[in-house]
Amino acid sequence: VHNRRVALYQGDDVSLTGFRVLSNSTGMVRAEQMLDMGGSITLSSVGERSSVTNQTDHDLVDTVIVRRTMQGQVEVAWPGALPSKQQQIVTFRPLKSSRVVFPEREGAGAGGQSIEDGLDIRPLIDVATDPNRFGLGEAVLVGWNDLTMPGMTIRPSAAQVTVRTVFVAQLSHAARPQPVRDANSYKALLRIKREQSDSGESGVIF
Repeated sequence: VHNRRVALYQGDDVSLTGFRVLSNSTGMVRAEQMLDMGGSITLSSVGERSSVTNQTDHDLVDTVIVRRTMQGQVEVAWPGALPSKQQQIVTFRPLKSSRVVFPEREGAGAGGQSIEDGLDIRPLIDVATDPNRFGLGEAVLVGWNDLTMPGMTIRPSAAQVTVRTVFVAQLSHAARPQPVRDANSYKALLRIKREQSDSGESGVIF
């Protein structure tokens, strides 16, 4: 790994200079930026019927939802393509393996684009859908598309560009643990301190 000095300018526009990728070579740069997605992605359930709604301005080529029920069962659903401002009915099924397998993702998605057409993003998706990281009641949607996010321009422009944008939406958070009584209340600490004072002992109470 070779470090290099780059320059980031932030004003009315944001630009990064000093990062060059020569012909027949690859380069990677990591950056973070807050963007208005135009809406949210939500999951709603009524009885056994569930639906996911994409209120963002972005079309998703392929999506999967992973959740852990309050009974501890890990379930998956495959909405597939999820266009902007659209709703899909989903059916959850128990996960029968130790990791989420993506058979739907191996082939070409919308427009003939494959999930790993020059860029293998499956390891990133595997991290986001790792069943071991889900708490009770937690649900996450992971999707992708092959479009450049708005506001980003690469100069000089390349004749061939491969883009993969991964979307991770937290549909529901894990249930909070039930509150439990502290081992020592403030009243108990005062009693211990008073007993130590009466007996002539000294110490620090944590």
